[in-house]
Amino acid sequence: MPFHRRRFDVQPRNPAAVMLASDGRQDYSPRAVARAAALAGDGPVAVVTIAKIYGSSFGLPHPGLLPTNAELTERRGWVEARSGV
Repeated sequence: MPFHRRRFDVQPRNPAAVMLASDGRQDYSPRAVARAAALAGDGPVAVVTIAKIYGSSFGLPHPGLLPTNAELTERRGWVEARSGV
């Protein structure tokens, strides 16, 4: 079976003014969201969450250690529910 490279999300081209990051175990506090919006001014606020990181081989991610489609879908839903997208 030939190796097929996975297709990842399109990477953002414009920088965000502020980034909110989470491992998904806890929601952002209203105070953190308000502070991020105040710091960003008119700029965008990026919301990032970790799906899964189990390890790497020679500094490169191993395909078997990447998140499953179910894990990615769950993380995307988590971000969308908290970012108003």
